[in-house]
Amino acid sequence: MFTSPPGPLANWRGGNHARFFNVRFVVLLLLFAGGVLTHQAVLPVLEGNDEALHYSYIEWIRQYNRLPDRTTYATNTTQQESGQPPLTYWVAARFLDLLRVPVHGGDMLADMIDVRNLWFTPPDRWNRRDNLNLFFHGPNERAFGHPDIVQGDHMARLLSLAWGLLAVVGAYGAAREVFERDGWALLATGLFAFTPQMIYMCASVTNDVTAVAFATLAIWQTLRLLRRGATPLRLAAIGVFLALGALSKVSVLLIAPGIGLALALDCWQHRRAAGRLITNGLIVGLALALIFGPWVVYGIVTFQDPLGFRTHKTPEHLNNPAPTLAQLVSALPDVYLSYWGKFGTSSVWMSPAIYALFTGITVLALAGYVWYWLHCRHTRWWTALPALQAVVLLVMVLFVFAGLVQWLRDLFYIAYAITGRLMYAAHVGLAIGLAGGLALLAHRLRQSAAKLIRATAVGLFAGVGLLAAPISIYTAYAPPMLLTPQSLPKLEGGPIDYDHTIRLLGAAQTTPTIEKGKLHRMTLCWQVLKPAARPAAFALKLFSLQGKVVGERTSVHGLGLFPSSLWRAGDIFCDMVDVPINDPPASGQPYNVLLILLDARTAAADWPATRPPDDQPVQYPFVAQVVGK
Repeated sequence: MFTSPPGPLANWRGGNHARFFNVRFVVLLLLFAGGVLTHQAVLPVLEGNDEALHYSYIEWIRQYNRLPDRTTYATNTTQQESGQPPLTYWVAARFLDLLRVPVHGGDMLADMIDVRNLWFTPPDRWNRRDNLNLFFHGPNERAFGHPDIVQGDHMARLLSLAWGLLAVVGAYGAAREVFERDGWALLATGLFAFTPQMIYMCASVTNDVTAVAFATLAIWQTLRLLRRGATPLRLAAIGVFLALGALSKVSVLLIAPGIGLALALDCWQHRRAAGRLITNGLIVGLALALIFGPWVVYGIVTFQDPLGFRTHKTPEHLNNPAPTLAQLVSALPDVYLSYWGKFGTSSVWMSPAIYALFTGITVLALAGYVWYWLHCRHTRWWTALPALQAVVLLVMVLFVFAGLVQWLRDLFYIAYAITGRLMYAAHVGLAIGLAGGLALLAHRLRQSAAKLIRATAVGLFAGVGLLAAPISIYTAYAPPMLLTPQSLPKLEGGPIDYDHTIRLLGAAQTTPTIEKGKLHRMTLCWQVLKPAARPAAFALKLFSLQGKVVGERTSVHGLGLFPSSLWRAGDIFCDMVDVPINDPPASGQPYNVLLILLDARTAAADWPATRPPDDQPVQYPFVAQVVGK
């Protein structure tokens, strides 16, 4: 049997006897649900990670009642998600059918081309508000249109909330198996639930949250097995949860080595024969094979692609050279930061101070483990239940991390999209690990100090997840603030009217000099004269007197957030635009800044420019002059 842990591990004995659905846990659930609903309210439709493709998969099942064709993934409406397992999408399809949400017929992505932002640029970190949106939105999705898609996406997101609540229940159950005192179990659950990335995932339509829910339930039952022993029902439950998780997202299978280790440790601790280990493994494996196996067979027979990985590798990138070790390592800091929170289509970050605070909590937890290792080693400590639980969770975390690194290696050409959310199959293990380190750190402190540590940690996570994160999302997608004439900066080069629809009031520059490889920042201020009859975009070009272009930039007004469909007569707003200087300018040479308006759909420069008040045509609307450095 397990030996008793020493004093500092007293909090880790597990099996606390508090009622499962006690008041504090119910409050935690309600706060989590409120946070998810807040995120859903500020995150425009289809702007979650690949949310347009995930929702398109749901509509595909509703329309055709079959899985997508993986051979046409490069052109069909579900694209790389064509190879994803179907559980999340099938459940959502049936849910929307039950609610009688209209089915969107035809090719959903093609039908939304009129509201797609063609200047979406998440890899280019020009600034945090620059064309981060895949689609045009505005208040109440006024610029998006397609009310059937808006309604369906909102309803499907409610199902994501339900999966998230199930995951939090599983996390609390897992933490109760580890911590004897309910306060530390609640801390681990709070860290799990209030991590901003977790709340955000539950706010969009994605298979990530379904995978996290079932992976967390499987981990809960695995920790329960370590404490109470293996029974056929518990083994079958682990296999079912593992299979349902894999049927949501294949990467859930990466926790299986930890489950296998737990089965082996259970037999070792109870001195059972190897035959019992094989029998236990077969029970788990049978549930996995019966539920997950048919989808694997379908992939082999139909596409010679058992796990659906092939659809994530686009033909033009199949022959890309593998990244070097140095390149992989250089990408890991972003992966680490994105574990705490990176929103939208892999493009919206929070304040750097927030990531520093999360890192501080992590360092304190690690300090707790270091202190225990240096001061509290004892004979046969590794046979104690907390040590076995920690080893099992660590193995799960390491295998999931190895899977993330392999995915990063395979898809390095889109490394910005490989984020820490891919670690969330083992998120409960990391949350328990953080809480455990803080518990060890608090061992020699007074009870009031231990409570302060718990309150500070969970308060930080809740404050960021429930308030700071949704504020970051809202500001990233909100249209520019409307101004008054009195609040405008000092301007030059205006006024110029474009097609008698919008007037450039003028431009302002932070500096009149330009330099190769740098961004030249300009502020363009506009006044809407009348509602636009067609979609607009603007282009800035920096010309030498001999006609050589050294820098240019095209974008949508509001840097993607204020398309012409939202314009109202009298609106005044400014865009802060960064123009990349790609060619070396001659030192001391002047360059004219040309500003033209385009039809955003056809790219034709057919918005005529005139000077008010007498409508004199302006063939070349130069709005400023710069000098090479």
